Amino acid sequence: MARGGGMRTRRAILVPKILTGNENYSTWRRSMLIALVARNKVKFVNGKLPQPEEDHEDYDSWCRCNNTVISWILHAISREIVDSIMYHDNAAEIWEELHERFNEKNAPRIFEAKKTMQSLTQGSSTVTTYFTRLKSLWDQTREYRPQPVCSCGAMRIIQEYQDEDRLLEFLVGLNDSYSLARSQILMRDPLPSVNKAYAIVVQEERQRGLTNGVSSKTEAEKSNLNTEGQFAGNVQPFRPKFSCTNCMSEIDGNAGSKGC
Repeated sequence: MARGGGMRTRRAILVPKILTGNENYSTWRRSMLIALVARNKVKFVNGKLPQPEEDHEDYDSWCRCNNTVISWILHAISREIVDSIMYHDNAAEIWEELHERFNEKNAPRIFEAKKTMQSLTQGSSTVTTYFTRLKSLWDQTREYRPQPVCSCGAMRIIQEYQDEDRLLEFLVGLNDSYSLARSQILMRDPLPSVNKAYAIVVQEERQRGLTNGVSSKTEAEKSNLNTEGQFAGNVQPFRPKFSCTNCMSEIDGNAGSKGC
């Protein structure tokens, strides 16, 4: 029974991080929507599948699915928040209340993301760590300010400009040691995507690691050889000592003498 309960608990947890407040509501909401869409239950929170009348043939099925979604939401928020929505009977009402309480205006969030991007550089981080952090900021900005849908072709040009801006932001933040790779990327026509540029720089980083490893090994071997050479001149050959049977004095083993 305990094992089965554990399996049910794990299935009820849809998102990797629970909702704790305003600071993570945006990412939590996105994760929950992805999970609900994957389970074909998103209409229970967006209001597109309202509760039917009690005498309707789908009423029992709706109640069962609605309670399932409520259970998922309760398992995805902190206990402090759970206590304030525990007695709601409609998943859509819970969803709307959470949005009203924790959703913030996008302008401050976009400002913080832009501010961080302007000062973000590779520094002591690897290329992968730097790129991942930068891409996270891009994704946050896109989430807070989604692009409109357009069929006239102008949106495609705007998207190309944005992709080019991201490429330049990535290259600007790289360390100066990658100046050659940066110049080669900028000389390409057309410019590669930011993902392609990232792959090029990571490949150079990997090659540098291999080269540095070989160089370090060579230097260590040279150091060992120099050390051995320094001590080699100070080593004296072993010469056994013998005692004369007549005078009992010591005789050098290399002298060839057997006595006094």
